[in-house]
Amino acid sequence: MVKAYTMGIAQGVACIEWFEGRDGDSGPMGLLDRNGSPRPAYTAMAQLIKYLGQHPTYLGWVLLDNRVYGFVFQGAKDDGAGDLG
Repeated sequence: MVKAYTMGIAQGVACIEWFEGRDGDSGPMGLLDRNGSPRPAYTAMAQLIKYLGQHPTYLGWVLLDNRVYGFVFQGAKDDGAGDLG
């Protein structure tokens, strides 16, 4: 889920919606299980919003360790502490 959202934001996708908010007929695909308890995807989505903010700004690519590329976003915090690669 995080990869789909991250790549979508980087490519300028205006709206991404997760199919199941809560487990249902499709099986265990929700952010919450049938009892309303958070799944790991719920926590991952919360962290994504925490660090990137409600309206993330994609800044570009970064080459890490001279071999791996990553995304760079303007973080939710003014001091840049929320920037993720």
